[in-house]
Amino acid sequence: MSAVADTKKHSKYALIIEGKWTAIGQIGAAAGTFVGIKLLTTLLDSYSYGQLALAMTGFALAQQIIISPICSMIERYFPEIELDSADDLLRFIKTIHSAVSLILLISIAGYLLFISSSTGVVNFTIIALAFILSSTTVFMISSALTSQRQRKQVAIVQISSEWLRFAFAALFAYAFLGSPLWALFGFFVGTLFVSHLALRQVGTTLFTAQDSNSKTRPMKSVLKDSLRYGFPFSLWGIFTWVHYASDRWALALFGELSEVGRYAALCQLGYYPQM
Repeated sequence: MSAVADTKKHSKYALIIEGKWTAIGQIGAAAGTFVGIKLLTTLLDSYSYGQLALAMTGFALAQQIIISPICSMIERYFPEIELDSADDLLRFIKTIHSAVSLILLISIAGYLLFISSSTGVVNFTIIALAFILSSTTVFMISSALTSQRQRKQVAIVQISSEWLRFAFAALFAYAFLGSPLWALFGFFVGTLFVSHLALRQVGTTLFTAQDSNSKTRPMKSVLKDSLRYGFPFSLWGIFTWVHYASDRWALALFGELSEVGRYAALCQLGYYPQM
């Protein structure tokens, strides 16, 4: 009887700890967003901030139809992957991520500095795609940690992601005289830094946290079920994106970009996780 009571007490204590770190992560991320918005709206004029806000709708689209489904699949099925397969996957991700990140960073910085730094659609698209790629790594790691109930690590990733990406965005915006293009590049660099930090932090945490008695399956077996599970998220993600981005594009079409900038800043204060 005492063993059962001790187990319940331990479970209750573990839930309290998890709740504490979940709250810390959310509050810390929200604080980083609010401070970041204040910094960027100070460094960028409303027109430039409007350009940045429209560029970020592209990221929001990728988040809804690609990143969120992948994260949902990881949270649901990662615990079922055999440890050896998962370990191999993590090593592969680290290797590819390091190589691709270095190539992207050098290529985009060189392109902006020596070829074209105009705030055209092509330049915004290039940096937005790089930002999407680096963000996907961060979200995947966070989802894998969430699946293992590693709330402390998740909170660290959440807080560092918000603070660092806004810090780098503000730094580049200041250095390049309020350029929204360089602010977006700062988002990319900040998220890239967080992704490397998260990968280094993860190590064997994901695998040592798995229950050794849990039923696991080979990677290929899990992949089929996870794709079937994640596909619906992509479908309704399109409608979520339309709900999120249509107001900004409508305002840009019938109004001015400066109005988009002011509107986006106000909306982000209420919907900071979607920024």
